[in-house]
Amino acid sequence: MKLIGLMASTLLLAPYAFSDTTQAVSSDDWGAQGQRFVPLHHHKRLADYVEQMVMGLKINQQAVADKSIAVASFVEFDSTLTQTNMLGNQLAENFMQQLRKQGFSVTESKATGEVKITQNGDFAFSREAHQLPKGQSCCVLTGTMIYSPSGVEVNARLFELDSNKVLASAQGVIPYFVVRHLGQVN
Repeated sequence: MKLIGLMASTLLLAPYAFSDTTQAVSSDDWGAQGQRFVPLHHHKRLADYVEQMVMGLKINQQAVADKSIAVASFVEFDSTLTQTNMLGNQLAENFMQQLRKQGFSVTESKATGEVKITQNGDFAFSREAHQLPKGQSCCVLTGTMIYSPSGVEVNARLFELDSNKVLASAQGVIPYFVVRHLGQVN
């Protein structure tokens, strides 16, 4: 009898439990992508996915204790492995940030070693070809991007510069709705 009374009171109060905190969701809030539904508005950032991958790397702190990690642009998985884009560069930037947050020393490979002052601004970065001084970094973190039906598959790997031995790797899929605003997906 108590159970029936409890169920009845729960049913009577249920409409009030969520009345102030929920909003109606219409079909306009979701975009159809094939058979998948994709939110038009979300709070996911590229950094959220990169952070998960960095935690998945499980880097041996002792293997890189006294050296810095260099981070290179992520490339499209094709026959040349030399093509990158805005997403590949932003992945590298995000991996640098997340590695530092985890306490690793990271080499800034685009630093010029000086500040160039111009009318357009003050600059300390360059994309002009140069090599890092030998011995400055023990290893490189980079990876590939594969465009799949469910999103961009990112395969990250950390390897020693001297031996090319892979020290750690991680994989993740970044949904297209997260990277769409980066100009990578029409």
